[in-house]
Amino acid sequence: MATTRNRFSQSPIKPRLWLRSLLVLLWCIASQATAQAGNNEPLLGNFTLGDLRTSALLFVNSTASPGVDSSQLYVNDGSRLSEIARSSLGYGGDITVRDTVWDFYWGAALSVGHIDEDLVIEENLQQYQLIASRDVTSVRGSVGASLMLLESLKIRPFFSLYYSDYTAQSVLADGTSVVWPAPGNLGAFHSSEAHALTSAGSLELDWQHWFNRYQWRLSGQYNLAYTDFYSEKSPHLDTWGWNAIAFAKARLSGATPWQTWQRDWRWFAYSNYTNYIDQPKSALGFTRFLETGLGIELMLNLKPLDWFGFRAIGFKAGYIVGDNVTGFNIGMVMR
Repeated sequence: MATTRNRFSQSPIKPRLWLRSLLVLLWCIASQATAQAGNNEPLLGNFTLGDLRTSALLFVNSTASPGVDSSQLYVNDGSRLSEIARSSLGYGGDITVRDTVWDFYWGAALSVGHIDEDLVIEENLQQYQLIASRDVTSVRGSVGASLMLLESLKIRPFFSLYYSDYTAQSVLADGTSVVWPAPGNLGAFHSSEAHALTSAGSLELDWQHWFNRYQWRLSGQYNLAYTDFYSEKSPHLDTWGWNAIAFAKARLSGATPWQTWQRDWRWFAYSNYTNYIDQPKSALGFTRFLETGLGIELMLNLKPLDWFGFRAIGFKAGYIVGDNVTGFNIGMVMR
């Protein structure tokens, strides 16, 4: 006769063992360095080579980092107008490891990002308009562990590796005409191509609880990433750097009277906060934002081969507001 596993009837992991592992991970996270800005060689006005490199690094990680959702963002800080589009298709879940309180975690994702930027830079009392377009495509894989600390609380440390292709094109104008080559050697960056390899460590806390027919879910996640840029065509982008991102997410869901294929539809409301902790505002024009929205999903609760599952699929729509940034997120939900 088949038996079911009860995690809490088993002998728990020795507290000292998992606590020591957790403290080591937290120490590694706490000892993070800020992004390497390269040198401060001036390109135009206050815009330096370090600014260019930092912006490229953070564009990659703000697009492909674990926990980043699809979105359409608009930045306006007076001297910068930007439109940022990010889209991601991915999956992550726990694989049951029998006879242990640990589960194995895995995930994979394909992410793409695009920025159209219009910046005003001043040099010798002359204002220049820098118009740039940047693209990134990334593939990511993640592996880790999932430990249920309490019946409704999980801790999930995991490691991610992702590869990115980065391209950029730009043109400089003095208000009336295009000026190439640009003063301050900025003309060297008219067209750039680079590749990036990123390794990231993440720690996630996930709490879920049912109140009658309503489900609350609260989660927090911290990512610390190291990125190495390399390029034969654009050596000015040969650089490396660290950066950190934190997420806090809240979600409330409830039942609806609707069914499809004898499966229930549930509504949900959510609020997600994103903080690019060590990102200078000059890199992308913002450092944090809050997304709030509503959605509906069909509960599938499928688990093929007993090693990965699809809990639900649906749609959501959210509004985004932050420091100098607004936007929206309309798309599919799959979990």
